[in-house]
Amino acid sequence: MVTSYPQYQSARWGMVVNATHTLKSRAGKRSMASILCFGLLAFALAQDLLPRLRAQDAGARKPIYKVQPKYPEYLKHHDIGGSVRLSVEVTPKGTVRTIEPLGGNPILVESAVEAVKQWKYEPAESSTTIEVKIDFNPR
Repeated sequence: MVTSYPQYQSARWGMVVNATHTLKSRAGKRSMASILCFGLLAFALAQDLLPRLRAQDAGARKPIYKVQPKYPEYLKHHDIGGSVRLSVEVTPKGTVRTIEPLGGNPILVESAVEAVKQWKYEPAESSTTIEVKIDFNPR
């Protein structure tokens, strides 16, 4: 049994095309679009995860000396707490070079930055960036 598919003339190119050819080309375009979207998504996720992976690798670098942050009296008195996240760049010698706040109450961030500036880490071959989380609990 021979099945015949409807044919039509392509408005764009002026040639006769059957329906199966059109379906195949649409499916090919969809799969290419899917692959392209998946590739872009994977690239974006990789860009987001790489710094985190580097920070986790650097997390093996242990602090030798830590100064506890001072809890601001006003916030402690009013039971205001929270967490502060900082991105800390540590030199090969183990001193803190730069601190970048990533999140938290601005007053708590200020107190945390002042404390972390004084921290010392184990020496390493190169500079590393570490994400530090400091919790402030008023109780």
